[in-house]
Amino acid sequence: MEKKTILKLAACIMLCAIMIYAAQAQTNAPAAGNTGRGGGRSGFGGGMMGGGMMGGSRGPTITKTTPGMPDVPMPDPAVGRKAKWPIRDANNTPPEGLTARRPQDNGFYKRDAQGNQVPGTDLYLWAPSGHFTNYDQDDIPPYTLPDPLVMQDGRKVTSAEMWYKERKPELINLFKDNIYGRVPEDKLPKIIWEVRQENRTETAISKTIIGYFEGTDPNAPAATAGGRDGGGMGGMMGGFGRGGGGNTITITLNLPNTGHPVPVFFGSPVDDPQGHGWGTGSVSGSAGVVARISPPDGQPRPGNFPGNYAITGWAFSRAMDYLVTDKDVDAAHITIAGMSTGGKQVLYTAAMDDRIWCVVPESSGAMGVKLNRRDIGETVDNLASGNFAGNYCPNFTKYIGRWNDMPIDQHEMIALMAPRKMFITGGNLEDWQDFKGGFLAAIAAESVYNLLGKKGVATVQVPPVEQPIVFGEIGFYQHNGGHTFTANERAWITAWMEKFLPKTQAK
Repeated sequence: MEKKTILKLAACIMLCAIMIYAAQAQTNAPAAGNTGRGGGRSGFGGGMMGGGMMGGSRGPTITKTTPGMPDVPMPDPAVGRKAKWPIRDANNTPPEGLTARRPQDNGFYKRDAQGNQVPGTDLYLWAPSGHFTNYDQDDIPPYTLPDPLVMQDGRKVTSAEMWYKERKPELINLFKDNIYGRVPEDKLPKIIWEVRQENRTETAISKTIIGYFEGTDPNAPAATAGGRDGGGMGGMMGGFGRGGGGNTITITLNLPNTGHPVPVFFGSPVDDPQGHGWGTGSVSGSAGVVARISPPDGQPRPGNFPGNYAITGWAFSRAMDYLVTDKDVDAAHITIAGMSTGGKQVLYTAAMDDRIWCVVPESSGAMGVKLNRRDIGETVDNLASGNFAGNYCPNFTKYIGRWNDMPIDQHEMIALMAPRKMFITGGNLEDWQDFKGGFLAAIAAESVYNLLGKKGVATVQVPPVEQPIVFGEIGFYQHNGGHTFTANERAWITAWMEKFLPKTQAK
């Protein structure tokens, strides 16, 4: 028997075992509406948040009480833990038991007697707001999530039609106006696409395509705006572009030549895509849109001026405009994947564009899949100020220290994916990313998947580390380790994708 066949058979056996495990976990899960205490670093504790959403205009309340105790709404984060925060002095003296990672830095690690970082410990930060990082599950103040199936005016969403026509557009507008910003698409010229390079062999196809605003020279130097280049974030993010300078959006495609359209992965989270008959690609640049939409020099940007994630998401959506016309691409099966900051980016991008079939946010943390109201690890305060503030719109800063005032949370970003597919991954040792908060967010989005006739994560209990949930529209996998993307993750995502995508050979 060939090696590939043996590996395939082993993967199928493991997949069946996990599905049986997950089904048993679902059967043994606590009843909907129960609340419970959080587990430790890697033990998430069954029953947290229960299943489904409660009635009324708010969702389930997370408390630190035992099941059956009254729900307690979350106070302002600054109230919940402020008495326990260390005092920051003028010399930036490290709190007891911690050592600065760099002189006069606001970041700290636990170190041993020899001054080495203790293995497995995370970064502690003083945010500009004064908030100090928490890693204690039992020190998370109670909080209440907004219900994704309740309109801002209090009406319940009772049908798929109401979701698509009213609630989904409302959530998109809330995210754009409060967190990410909006690109004024109605004021922008058309994007023109040109295939600049194309090579075909008997087994493979490669292409480079550029897009640029109608009436502009794609070869001209990029305009600048306020000290930023015309393309947003610059660089690449695991095969998924983060903007970049220049006047163009560039798409690269590497496809197997199968004689018919093939699914394409941007970020390539799967094993041997071409061997499966799947393609890979990348998108970079944003056609100099920042300079085009920025106000004149000396004038402030509006509160909903798009941050880097919105700019890059807009650019990928323009790339989708091209991909749906390419006869070599199965545009109904486009997957985007990103790690860490890239995970935040791809989740936003996919949630905003229904043409994206699947998203794989890897170790995405706060403003990724993590619930922002959970005061543990990375928080809104860390992202809405300092080096990361440019990823969001100016309005986002008003929620520093006021997380519970946000009209949305990340479970509603996951809900915007419904009924489409996503696979959430992370490590059991990366508390900065709060992987548990990502699982709770997936549970809180389940009601929307159910309304649309699908299962999301489809359980309220996380299986042990290295054993994924793979039977719903939302896959979920926790590797043993820290902030990285492992071979096991790639293998499980590949097996999950094989359930939905045909495996074909090059002609």
